[in-house]
Amino acid sequence: MIQLDSNRLSPLACNTSLADIEFVSFDIETTGLSPFGAKIVELSGVKFKLGNSNFSEFSTLVDPECSIPAQVTAIHGITNKMVAGQPTIAEVIPKFFNWVGSDNIVMAAHNAGFDISFIKFAIAKYQLAVPNHQVIDTLSLARQSLQEVPNYKLSTLVELLGLSSGEHHRALADSHHVRSLLMHMLNVTEELKTWGHLTSQNCVLHLLSHRKSPLSNDRAHSST
Repeated sequence: MIQLDSNRLSPLACNTSLADIEFVSFDIETTGLSPFGAKIVELSGVKFKLGNSNFSEFSTLVDPECSIPAQVTAIHGITNKMVAGQPTIAEVIPKFFNWVGSDNIVMAAHNAGFDISFIKFAIAKYQLAVPNHQVIDTLSLARQSLQEVPNYKLSTLVELLGLSSGEHHRALADSHHVRSLLMHMLNVTEELKTWGHLTSQNCVLHLLSHRKSPLSNDRAHSST
């Protein structure tokens, strides 16, 4: 199982209001399910605060330096031609985390362990600096906050809750879906007002201490 942290190494105080935190929802698209054999082909993020309609975006295709299987292109629509000449992940990750900014910024992804495993694999491979960010797993939070839903796929939740419409299986679109889902869950759950309240839900991972685990089918079928 994924090891979830409880505020360990966080630069945020437990009594920090969630309304005062800046968040970055993010998503990746890949050539497959395992970071040991597959590569990132797209990385996107959306920076926002609760209760504020303003946001900023980061999004780029990534040259995986390998072929994208046809069956994977059929899912996310990213072709070998689209990624040819794009920056490599060794170039993209530093730019992405420079855009994310301060360690006080909290990241979020749906089935976050999947996204983190790919990012950490690339960080280790290219000996890049490991950012000190906490990452909310909206899949874990949804399983505690939302009841009587047919499944916990990201696409199911945003459509069932009427949060947003548009494409799925592209990193920027799904980053916006994660943003919408997180804002909904934090706004409707009255007991979640501070960072300490959120970490007590056992839904927060840390980029520095995330422990790799066997990949489940949640990515393939809880996240999109």
